[in-house]
Amino acid sequence: MLGVGGMGEVHSVRDELLGREVALKTLREDLASDASRRQFEHEFKLQARLEHPSIVPVYDIGRMPDGRTFFTMKKVRGVTLHEILERVAGGDEAASRVYPRRRLIEAVARATLAIDYAHVLGVVHRDLKPGNLMLGDFGEVYVLDWGIAVDTWFGGFTIGGAATLERATSGGGGLDSSDPSTRRSSQQIGTPGYAAPEQISGAVARVGARSDIWSLGAVLYEVLAGQSYVRGDTPSRRAAATIDAPDPRPSHRAADREVPPELDAICAKALAYEPEDRFGTAHELYQAIQRYLDGERDLELRAQLAAEHVSAADALVERALTIDDDSALADRAAAMKEIGRAMALAPDDPRALRVMVRLLSERPRHVPAQVKAEFDKGANELVKRGFQLGTYCYLSWVFCVPALVWMGLRDPWTLALFMTVTLFAGAYAFVGGREKVVTPRRQYGLLILTSLSLAVASRGFGPLVLVPTAIAVNMLSFSMSESKRRRVAFVAIGLGIGIVAPTLLEVAGVLSPSYAFSADSIHILPNIVSFPRVPTITVMLFANLAIILVAAAWGGVCRDELNKRDLELLLRKWHLAQILPEEPSTADLKESASC
Repeated sequence: MLGVGGMGEVHSVRDELLGREVALKTLREDLASDASRRQFEHEFKLQARLEHPSIVPVYDIGRMPDGRTFFTMKKVRGVTLHEILERVAGGDEAASRVYPRRRLIEAVARATLAIDYAHVLGVVHRDLKPGNLMLGDFGEVYVLDWGIAVDTWFGGFTIGGAATLERATSGGGGLDSSDPSTRRSSQQIGTPGYAAPEQISGAVARVGARSDIWSLGAVLYEVLAGQSYVRGDTPSRRAAATIDAPDPRPSHRAADREVPPELDAICAKALAYEPEDRFGTAHELYQAIQRYLDGERDLELRAQLAAEHVSAADALVERALTIDDDSALADRAAAMKEIGRAMALAPDDPRALRVMVRLLSERPRHVPAQVKAEFDKGANELVKRGFQLGTYCYLSWVFCVPALVWMGLRDPWTLALFMTVTLFAGAYAFVGGREKVVTPRRQYGLLILTSLSLAVASRGFGPLVLVPTAIAVNMLSFSMSESKRRRVAFVAIGLGIGIVAPTLLEVAGVLSPSYAFSADSIHILPNIVSFPRVPTITVMLFANLAIILVAAAWGGVCRDELNKRDLELLLRKWHLAQILPEEPSTADLKESASC
């Protein structure tokens, strides 16, 4: 036993006369009606007439001892297209290697030639599907199961034999009560999911050669999309889905499989709902597939499809640049996909390039979440660099102690407080600079510590000398925050703690004054240290130089980062300009006009 079908059983038998193995098909024992016998005889007589390399040849006919008719034919070895597609869809890598998509497309093309030959002889298969296409072990392609094929006897493509079609499907011929997926009635011919709409609707008079073309289109669609064109878990639902006529382009449902536009167009035409809108003959369908396989590109079709994608992209860009809500980002993403499809079809299409440049040049009103995350990442890196630079600056203030001792200490406890707060600020900055994300709370904490340190330092020369410059440099690093509101808060905290508070405390008499005023002079009064001439000039000189150098260093870091960002933007702009076609110069236009 090789298999059981809707009407017959197929056995592998030995031809004793010629010493070979052949396939013997008999009518199933449970189908003993006259109509079934007539249909069975119709099958093998019709198949015997079709002498084509892709149609299994009939060798002989006869009767079994029990009176049943049999016929023998070539025993073919291979695997059906249905089995191949199931294995590939199931992730069988071996099947994917042995049967790449191109080989399957070639198999469909060869089957189309066989069907074209049958149509020339007036024979319509009416049950084409992956299960009835076999790929042989040695490169053969066979079209199987001609059980419900009809011979119009009119030849050519004038399938006008409605009476013949009705006779072939009446009286229960071709019924298989055990297999609902292939069940047929006098009103419905073929397998739901692969039968053309006119077969499903029972429009017998319209069933013909172009019905086979629809079925071949459904087979090609499944090869390209990796899934059936018509879906449904029952025959009735598949029949209903056929009448609903889903989008016939494989790329519509399987965008990730990169279906070439030529094959998309072939499927769309073969699967047209109305027979007159399909290919006129199976040979036309074969030629269209073969042109693709031969590497010929339908430039006119590609240009037309590219224009459609560009128009869609242009409309999306126009809407994205005029509306002010989150849907603008979705329109931008959709527009880029449309432009990508257009450029894949026509890489040099100037309209597509201009739409793309316009889209990339116009900034969206709403920043995408991914872009915002990338921006925040860059801002965080800059803050971390500020923390790292601050660590060295704050800790370097330790080296001021010997200079202050040289000047002459007057209040060692205030100096000790200054060093304690400063060292703590340096350690705090060190920890923050090693964190993955520097939080606003961490920034506020460091700002308060450094401002307190400078407020204590103001007891040396007063809150209005040296300290304002140091606070200005300190504010420079904190003001690099991406948040405007946070920048205002940083400045307020730094000025309030470092300058305003010490000044008000001195004015209120809480702290001893740092300045004595007269009509023609201001005197700095010593609090922490004395002011001998040479040490004081030396300390003030180096303190100012250090503050200026820190400001220059941090400004350089910020400028380098800005240079990097500006260069990236300019390079992108330059790259975009390169893809646009060159605009003709005035001289070129004048020369062209004169010619």
